Amino acid sequence: MFKQITPILLLIFIVPVASGQIGSLRGLVTNYIETGSYEEQIETSIPMSVTEPENGLFSTKEFAAQFPYVRILEERFQIDYPVMEGYSDTLYIFWFLRDVAYSERGVTNLIVVGLTDNGDLQYFIDNNNNYIYSGDETSFSFAPEESSRKIVMTYNGLNEYLLGNPLYSPPEKNIAEREEIRESWDIKRTRLNPYVTGAFSFGNGEAAISYVPSNLAVDKWEYYAGIFASLRLTAGVGVEYRGLDLRGWVAAEILDYDEVHRYEYIDGQRSVVYNKGVWMKNKLYAGIEAAYKFKITEMLFFGPGLSWSWWHTAGNRPIDPELSYDPSARYHNTSTLEYFVKMEILASRSSKLELRLFSSDTSLDAREYFPDYSSEYKSRYRQIYFGAGFINSF
Repeated sequence: MFKQITPILLLIFIVPVASGQIGSLRGLVTNYIETGSYEEQIETSIPMSVTEPENGLFSTKEFAAQFPYVRILEERFQIDYPVMEGYSDTLYIFWFLRDVAYSERGVTNLIVVGLTDNGDLQYFIDNNNNYIYSGDETSFSFAPEESSRKIVMTYNGLNEYLLGNPLYSPPEKNIAEREEIRESWDIKRTRLNPYVTGAFSFGNGEAAISYVPSNLAVDKWEYYAGIFASLRLTAGVGVEYRGLDLRGWVAAEILDYDEVHRYEYIDGQRSVVYNKGVWMKNKLYAGIEAAYKFKITEMLFFGPGLSWSWWHTAGNRPIDPELSYDPSARYHNTSTLEYFVKMEILASRSSKLELRLFSSDTSLDAREYFPDYSSEYKSRYRQIYFGAGFINSF
């Protein structure tokens, strides 16, 4: 009967190399394998390391020093080698076998791996831990489609282990479908391809308007607003040709502010009036943009872009309702310039996922709401957004 422990998966990431390159193999072997008891369902690590004999002797001293948290016995031993004719290189792997999770005690076992000139790996297992690799003990090569193999080892009774194939590559799912997706977009990239898009974006930033009042003994007034958060929903249509994207779009945005102040500057000194100023909560946009994308992988594209838009806020609310202004007053020069970078991921033969990061710089001319200004009117409205969208082509 086999002792009931969770199979141990040994992951040795080795690639075929030319004869004499044992050093390259050494750097490709991992130091961890996973195990756990059936009863406790615990995962822990078991040490492993590449080693080489010195004057025909294997020493576990360095192996024990690498893993002081377990009781690896320091010992020196020789092995009775397996028959290894026709192998150009040999790799030796220590691994410390334990029969229960978190046990500090165990036994050091040595796996011998032979490498042929054509890159095949032959595994020789010392199943009974007596340093003799006899002909009736486990010796095998993995088939390319074989992901792992069960091996019976003797330590505190018989234990069953699962040795993973380091060269195994699991078959990709939907390979044919991915090829169809790539071929479909390769064709579309060579001709004009119309599409529609929808997206949402989150952002924050700040806004400020400053001017010099003509009827007050102050150097400057500045209305400031901290944009705590904003949500923008966008829909658009566009065309793509050889990596160049041209798009027209409309958007609606909702903004939330966490700071609203008015700063007063007198003789170089600044004072603040808190909770002063009314800023637009909703904005409607209409814009155009252009972007160019570079191919990163078969399914991934990345590139910069530039966008210009006109925006409108319902009601044209004044920044400071306490000031007198003409009822016919309105905002002017309400435009926004945005710089962005975006990433596109092919999702199907006719759709793509788009991620973008962009900076927005908005113009806002509200001078008609400040009839007492004399000079130096300035405004800024800056935001940073991150967004995601979905593109569907025709």
